[in-house]
Amino acid sequence: MKYSVLGLNYTKSWEGCVLHAYLDTKNYWTIGWGYKGPDVREGLTWTQQQADEKLIEMYFAAWQNAQLWLQNTFPLLNEPRQCVVADMEYNMGFNTVKGFRNCYTAIIAQEFDQAAWQMKWNRIGVPSQYSKDVPRRCNMNATMMLSGLMEKGNV
Repeated sequence: MKYSVLGLNYTKSWEGCVLHAYLDTKNYWTIGWGYKGPDVREGLTWTQQQADEKLIEMYFAAWQNAQLWLQNTFPLLNEPRQCVVADMEYNMGFNTVKGFRNCYTAIIAQEFDQAAWQMKWNRIGVPSQYSKDVPRRCNMNATMMLSGLMEKGNV
């Protein structure tokens, strides 16, 4: 199983771990490190080991989806930028990230200033839903995409 341990720890720094099912801010039953599967329901509890195992499984899937989304460009990115894309996949899911078409185009062209901007704003200058839902995370990911550097305090 190949993925970035740095990226896993980065994503983990944004996710809280709750060992009992709860309704998240979008009213989805959630448990562990942000797992929202069909088996999550009121009253479900996990051990820390179950949560950590699911985190690794979900992060590996996010890493694979990031590679699938960017194809031949993904290995050309440095590790912090790969971590940003995987974190977006983990947080929003593949189908939502695929909707960031202008961000995709900018990353493929290695226009990282545009990619960072596209994470935060839609094409008409209105804040993206991503920046509304998780503004600090979105801003940090945009900063890392622009700089290509892992930001201190988030790993």
